[in-house]
Amino acid sequence: MILGIIQSFASLILPMLAWLILPQDWDFIIRSSFKVHSWQIFLFICGLPSLLSGVIFIVLPESPKFLMSQGRNTEALFVFQQIYAVNRRQSRDSYPVEKKNTIRQLIEEVPSRDSIHIPSAIFTVEGKSSKLNKSQKTTSFKQSLHDGWLQMRPMFHKPLLSRSLHVYLMLFALLLGLNSIRLWLPQLFASISKYEALHTDPSDSTDLCTILEFSVNKTQDVQSYTSDCSAYKNISMDMYLNNIIVAVIGLLGYFCAMFIIRVLGPKRLANYSLVVAALFGIGLYWSTDSLATLIISALFVNISSIATTSLNGLILTLFPTTLRTSVASLSMMFGRLGSLSGNLLFPIFMEYGCLPPFLMVSSMTIFASILSWLLPKETEFT
Repeated sequence: MILGIIQSFASLILPMLAWLILPQDWDFIIRSSFKVHSWQIFLFICGLPSLLSGVIFIVLPESPKFLMSQGRNTEALFVFQQIYAVNRRQSRDSYPVEKKNTIRQLIEEVPSRDSIHIPSAIFTVEGKSSKLNKSQKTTSFKQSLHDGWLQMRPMFHKPLLSRSLHVYLMLFALLLGLNSIRLWLPQLFASISKYEALHTDPSDSTDLCTILEFSVNKTQDVQSYTSDCSAYKNISMDMYLNNIIVAVIGLLGYFCAMFIIRVLGPKRLANYSLVVAALFGIGLYWSTDSLATLIISALFVNISSIATTSLNGLILTLFPTTLRTSVASLSMMFGRLGSLSGNLLFPIFMEYGCLPPFLMVSSMTIFASILSWLLPKETEFT
């Protein structure tokens, strides 16, 4: 849940940053030909964290598991000593001997390629020097692919094959429903703001279906994309405020989930959350005003996100340690495919009326909930 809290903080900062930058009528001309607008500055600032993360990753050490899988066990122990020194705020030299016995068990799980019998010498770092001698053995690209396939091969055989397909299908359906709404929210809030600005009569309907019809008609009216993008737009502050409210609700939700998960466990928390989220998903169809739309959509997005976070941690325990990185990567891939499919299908279903897209979102969330109920019990995860 800590990761979810961090993501919620980022989701809170993003609309605030947009609020500060996008409404500005900024036009900078570089070398008399290249124009920089406020939205380009916003995108540049949003890209800085990724750039900074990439730079930080350069200086991070390899994981001990990877080093041991390459037979570089001395370096793995050195990394463990560094972790110990940072966490305990003590010298690496004070790394306790009993910890090395634990390292012995880990190394036996992922032994050196060069020897089946692991000598005790690998559990010490001579002179505790920070400069280590790396393994001189190099591996060809073909051999690396072969070794990677050997490591992943159990995933494509019983009993892990059915479990893998179960997990990937569940995340595909879950993120199809979740991101169909979440990625659509900024446009939805912008449409609500435009609609309310043009329809000031209290008797005018502000239900979600009316706003959707208004949004579709406005999109069809746009003729010149060039002039529409370059012209300054006076965007209502309500759009930014609504996105901030969604982020705040998510932040509070994750704080509460930190305590609830201790009582229910990750599996039941995900199960119950997805059922509730599905009800909110279909409930959007009956939203009668902008406030109800904001509340229901915020609850749907954040409850579904909490369920996703719970399941992401849970599914890794279904697989052996050597496969968890691959499972996490493939799970993310299928989740992204679900997100892409949802955003392609949502406007197609809208052509058949207001109800079908929300039925799609709700049914996919219910389907993901059923699959989460069918996951093995926690006692079977080992």
